Formats: sequence, structure tokens, C-alpha cells
Amino acid sequence: MSNENQIVAIIGGAVAGSEAVYQFTERGVRCVVIEQNDLPYGKIEDGLPKWHVKQRRKEMDLMDSRIGHELVDYVPLTRLGRDISFEELQAMGWSVILLANGAWKDRPFPIREIEQFEGKGFFYQNPFVYWFNHYHEPNYAGLEIIIPDSVLVVGGGLASIDVVKILQVELVSKVLKDRGIEISTLELEHKGIPKSLEEFDLTWDDLELQGALLIYRRNVRNMPLASIPEGSAPEREEKIRQTRAKILKNA
Repeated sequence: MSNENQIVAIIGGAVAGSEAVYQFTERGVRCVVIEQNDLPYGKIEDGLPKWHVKQRRKEMDLMDSRIGHELVDYVPLTRLGRDISFEELQAMGWSVILLANGAWKDRPFPIREIEQFEGKGFFYQNPFVYWFNHYHEPNYAGLEIIIPDSVLVVGGGLASIDVVKILQVELVSKVLKDRGIEISTLELEHKGIPKSLEEFDLTWDDLELQGALLIYRRNVRNMPLASIPEGSAPEREEKIRQTRAKILKNA
């Protein structure tokens, strides 16, 4: 069977889905992308803090170019399990069904009955970042979060670094505002907290904040902050492990 006679159903159109689209269309395979949202950007749209403007735009443009390919049909606002069952999808006779649902839903925290604390001092990353990106908007009617001092963050990837940054800039911004100093969280992130404080002759200790504590099951060198390509030489692997430590230090 030639590639021209094949048609693939791809569930999800964001990072994983658009990459799958690229791989198939490069080989002349027609794709139908079935996306639960109106737009295909997934976690790129609201899973990244609002300061990642350039990265977000770059990723969105890449997804647009791939899903806009002439061999791709895009079906928005269609959720597997709600609007169409897997059995119904399977009965349509696709060459392949590829599940690229992505990371729009957080992995459940492995503590029994933890759900009773959700929204009451316990938050998952996705709704927390969505709150940060939108709470300042006049028509925002979503989750309300008051960030206390001394917050525990569990995780070790780039998402956990973003969460810690959000906590730190929110806490510092509030303390400075209480002292009559107005500075946005975006400016704090862009300049860095130490440099921003220097402009007002302040240090972290002057703020009397405990800040956020990040815990993870591995050590710094083994945190997934930078990927080690398979088959890397020992020297290359060591350099990437050093980069991981540098990323965490700069955060």
C-alpha cells in the first residue's frame, strides 16, 4: 500500500500531535487532527507562564505551519470519550490511530484522598499557571489563589522551575507593594529578583521571606532540565549534567 492511500487519525494537535503530523506529511500520508479545544496549542497556550512570549509564539507558529499542511484536515472542539468514543473512531477504518493527548491534565499526586485538599492550599501546575496568566484580567472568573510565604513545590522538570519562579515573583511583588514600591511580576522575572532589589537598595534578607522550597526525588545533576541525547559521549553527558545544575542556579 502506498502512503497516498493511507490516512491517519491523530488525537491532539499540540506539541506531540503537530510533530506526528510533520512526520506523516513528510512521507506523503494524509492526517486528520482531532483536537478537544478550538485551537491546537495545548499546554503551549496556557501551560507556560506569560513571560515566555517569544517561546510561545515560536512554538505556535511551528504548529500552525505543520497543521496547515495541505495533507492535513483539522477537526476542533471534539473530545475523545465525550463527542466520539474510541470504538466509533476505530470503526471508521483509519490506517492508524495515534494518541497524542499531551500533558493538559496533571498526573495525580500519589497521596490517598489528596483530592479533598485541591484548591485549598494544594494546587496542580496546570490550573496554577492558568491562574497566573489570567487573574489580572478584568473579566477573569476562575480559580482564586492567595500565595502564602513558605510554599512546597514537588517536581524536578522545567515546569517546576516555572512554578517556583511564579511563587517568588508574586511574593516579592507583594512585599515591595506593601512598601510602596510598584514593580510587575514580569519585570521581576525579566531582570531577576536580586538585580531588581538592588535598584531599591534591598536584598532578599531585607524582605524577610522564606520563599518556595523545591523538592525532587533525584539530585540536581539528574533533574530533567536538559535532555541527554541517546548515545552521547561521556564528555557530552557530563557537560549536560553541569548545564542542569546551572539552569537551577540561575532560576
